[in-house]
Amino acid sequence: MTSSGETFRRARQWHPLFVYFFRPVVYNYYEVSTNMPVGDVPREADVVLLRRTTPDPVPFHGVWSRLTQWNILEFKGPTVSARLSHLDQLVEVGLGINRSLDTARRRQRLAAMSLSEVSFWYLVSHLGRRFLRQASQRLGAIETLAPGMWQSQVLGRPLVLVSYADLPIDVESLPLHMLVQRSGSATALARVVAARPDLWEVYIPWLLGLQPQAWQEVQDMARNRSRMPTIDLAPIIEFMGFEKFIEQVDLERVIEQVGLERVIEQVGLERFVASLTPAQRQELKQRL
Repeated sequence: MTSSGETFRRARQWHPLFVYFFRPVVYNYYEVSTNMPVGDVPREADVVLLRRTTPDPVPFHGVWSRLTQWNILEFKGPTVSARLSHLDQLVEVGLGINRSLDTARRRQRLAAMSLSEVSFWYLVSHLGRRFLRQASQRLGAIETLAPGMWQSQVLGRPLVLVSYADLPIDVESLPLHMLVQRSGSATALARVVAARPDLWEVYIPWLLGLQPQAWQEVQDMARNRSRMPTIDLAPIIEFMGFEKFIEQVDLERVIEQVGLERVIEQVGLERFVASLTPAQRQELKQRL
């Protein structure tokens, strides 16, 4: 039986899942855009553009505390290894988007953005010492910001490197940790989710497929079951496809829970008999 994680890997669906989890965290302060044209290089699938929508102070203190007015994020799923060529491509795409934004501002007779207002982000599951050492040879000095976070500069613009499997688990990093299974992280993940009822509708259904250990712990923590939301599996079924979803289900256990009589009643006796092969009908007749 294929795991949900394997299904997502094969479908290369990590990017839309990240955006799905990420948007509720920042939507009060940033507009999230995807699939924007970035010139001749077909890299829309990896790029997320964030535009700040409010002058009010933002409440972020973790991974998103370094967001600027405009942010070009290149997100790599947990099955993709960090590569120096990704940095070249990020800078190429980022500068192209920066030029497009400035062109649009000139048409509106607005001043061009300052360099510090635009930042580039490279988010990958793990960044090792070797990668950081080689990256510093291209970027210059790289400053350690926090566990799993570093910052450099490219042509006056901030470039933030994020090793998201190494980030502390909190509400801000939750969209990233949902996508990577890390040994010993289930309890911390469950505590963050259980403490935020406002995020249950988004995260809890997906824990079933992506973080089953954390899901079990969330159940154990929620002693008052009346506080647990009704789980809507429709988004997961739509995302995975019904056939793939059925592969994840222990059909025998479902029938055991529902009851065979109810299954036949729902299907209809005539339809059930019509679906049998001649050999199965003969066997049924002999048994009766």
